[in-house]
Amino acid sequence: MPMPIQMRVVDAQLMREIEKRASDNYGLTESLIIENVGFEGSLLIDKIIKKHFKINQNITVAFVVGKGNNGADGMSIARHLLNNHGDNYRNNLFVYTLYPLEECSSELQRTLKMAASYGVKIRDELSHLKSNSNIETKETKIVVIDAILGTGVRHPLPPLLENAFKIINNCSDLTISVDIPSGVHGDSGKVVSDSVNAAVRANYTLAIGTYKVGHFFSQGLKYKGKLLRLRAGFADELFYVNKESDKDSNKDSNKDSEQLVIEKVAEQEIKKYIKQNLILRNQYAHKNDYGHLLIIGGGRGLSGAAHLAADAASKVGTGLVTIATYKENFLELNQHKSKNIMIREIGSICENNLDLDHDEINKKFSSVIIGPGLGSELKNKQLNKKLLEELILNFQGPLIIDADAINLLSFNDQTDMKLIKSRFDRGWITLMTPHLGEFARFIGVDKGVMENDLLAFFINTLERINFFVLVKSSALYLLGNKNISIYHSANSGLAKAGTGDVLVGILGGICAQKFNFREGLSDPSSSVKIILSGVYIHSLAAKFAARTFSENSLSPLDIINNLSNVFLKLSDARQCI
Repeated sequence: MPMPIQMRVVDAQLMREIEKRASDNYGLTESLIIENVGFEGSLLIDKIIKKHFKINQNITVAFVVGKGNNGADGMSIARHLLNNHGDNYRNNLFVYTLYPLEECSSELQRTLKMAASYGVKIRDELSHLKSNSNIETKETKIVVIDAILGTGVRHPLPPLLENAFKIINNCSDLTISVDIPSGVHGDSGKVVSDSVNAAVRANYTLAIGTYKVGHFFSQGLKYKGKLLRLRAGFADELFYVNKESDKDSNKDSNKDSEQLVIEKVAEQEIKKYIKQNLILRNQYAHKNDYGHLLIIGGGRGLSGAAHLAADAASKVGTGLVTIATYKENFLELNQHKSKNIMIREIGSICENNLDLDHDEINKKFSSVIIGPGLGSELKNKQLNKKLLEELILNFQGPLIIDADAINLLSFNDQTDMKLIKSRFDRGWITLMTPHLGEFARFIGVDKGVMENDLLAFFINTLERINFFVLVKSSALYLLGNKNISIYHSANSGLAKAGTGDVLVGILGGICAQKFNFREGLSDPSSSVKIILSGVYIHSLAAKFAARTFSENSLSPLDIINNLSNVFLKLSDARQCI
């Protein structure tokens, strides 16, 4: 049976419920989980260390443990690392305990005793961590395994922990956090202050079982480093939605069975979907078989946005692409367009100055994007708003609302909200694609305030809106409707004007192909797969471009030019039927 396309992201309460089900249904006790973490974590940490340091390089591996079960996980990893790879770590592996034995959890006490019997060097009290020369010598490379707090952080932090975080951040050459960087709240990603030592800054984080909400939001997104997963013996079905186990668990849960679910995209399943639905093409096909995308935008001085979206749409296989712009912008847009892109005046798709020609739009175009470079000139604002309203109410195909078109709508305007809610059941994708600034303006919140509590604001928006919303940044994509999908791919090269236009063109082009014959979607999960395919293709093309040109020099055109490499990578020998 193929795996679902996404894996659940959990908060602390849900993780406790999953652990209970793992124990009740699979016999996976807490002690077994800790031992599994130890064995699996030791293999992965050994691999990471060998990747970062030369074989003969002088290193010290310092485990820093707190007093709870996150510390027990760390102790188990230390013991397995020494036991399985003793020749590499026998003389340079130490455990630093921050609390007296009597304050430690029973599992940590158990693993401490086991580790000591296996020869792990355990040093109690913080003074050893502060003053030990092994931590502070410049000749030795320091690897710190952070097993202090896990997801159970409580604020404010005591001075003991703040001091420990400072030492780790200042002295470590490579930091690996167990489950989540200590100091980062597992349910929100927040830290206690703006201090650089408010939490451990990890190079790697080993998520136990599944991913935590705090990995992706607020400061947690930046503190975690590269995120890897330890299966830890959990059955995969415990972390996927729409399973019988989920139905059973809802019977005994106080949570609403229709609760919003947060999931992380499984890239392997996205690849499979793209191969099966976008790459396999009919070698006898005609351009009309692969859809016709209409892009409304390209205002004065902003024609580049529409061009980028159009070129990206063409590169992902769309049969025809047309840009519609205002008469006064026609020459500017037409001078620089690609030869295969068509240009029309906005007036030519209207029956009169304000009313969209519904019959022509629905007959000719299989998807529509409104917004790239549309502009915010007052003289066109009324017409822009009217075009948007007409598309939402009457267009029979996927509609993507981007950039300046988003700025025409307000979350706090009752008329706009009525319009936004009007066509949820229209049968086709309706997608808003704001970047963080546009999303903040849409919901009427200061950007800084919104970013600090992005998940809460995003959930609140989804509770009141019936569109799909894709919030995009250079590191994180949030797709929401009934559930929330997280796609995480850090690439500073995407922090440039025009990269979002490329993304929206990819999305519009994919929708044009998938909906060319106008079948709507009754299953929202299919819409999610289509949208996430576009996000993945864009992200992978940007990675290819960054490898060639660097993240500093990456341009939107570089992403477009690397779309062919994405399809070549994902293709197999049977590309045609």
